[in-house]
Amino acid sequence: MGDQGKKGRARVVTREDYSPQGFRWLRLKRLSYVDRRGNKRNWESAERSTRPPSGIDAVAVYARLVSKGSKGGEQVVLVSQFRPPLDCNVLELPAGLVDSGETPAEAALRELREETGLVGKATRESPVVFSDPGMSSANMKLVEVVVDMDDTRNQVPTQELDEGEDIKVHYVSADKLGQELQSLSESEDLAIDARLYAVAFGQDLNRPPPSSSRGWMSKKMDFSFSVDPQMVLFTSAVFLSTAVLARLTKHLFLSK
Repeated sequence: MGDQGKKGRARVVTREDYSPQGFRWLRLKRLSYVDRRGNKRNWESAERSTRPPSGIDAVAVYARLVSKGSKGGEQVVLVSQFRPPLDCNVLELPAGLVDSGETPAEAALRELREETGLVGKATRESPVVFSDPGMSSANMKLVEVVVDMDDTRNQVPTQELDEGEDIKVHYVSADKLGQELQSLSESEDLAIDARLYAVAFGQDLNRPPPSSSRGWMSKKMDFSFSVDPQMVLFTSAVFLSTAVLARLTKHLFLSK
């Protein structure tokens, strides 16, 4: 035990690989670290084996669909697909890994085109944010893309999916995002990705609480109040879907 009266900077001392043979996308690690009081401790974590030289693992895309002739307000494009770790379909933002040599903006435009068939312009991006720092070093950037639906290339969008991918595209109201998530979740039996829900939750935090006696923090969130989509809390509480990492870490370390 270290001197409990001294406080310094916590640091990782060693990283020991525990990845099973044949793993392609992930590495499992056992970490030894010293806490700020000098005590030696251990930790278990996972990391992506695909991290490019840029150091940015992945991107998620908040794609705003705009049209001069639209009378129904701005829309956002979402996707749903089967996620084996959850054994169900999940409603998500378009997202994917950053390839070597790509910028986050380039990766975002590529993933949006592949998953939805839409082309657009990247307008801003978040700092590098971390998905589940208690379990993984995985990181990402959230990229905003504006999609001009009057562009002829977006009139009949065609997905460019890899073999084995099965992705459904959803166009939803930007200023009623929370209601849309709840409706799709119930009607199509979809789980909701944390990053996507965080955007809707951020919108709700940005508006006055409802006067209803049941309150806006009730079990089912009240998203009934309109909001300017530009007010989205763009980088609030961003998480990657890491259920696969949790299962693998638990199984492999308990079996050691």
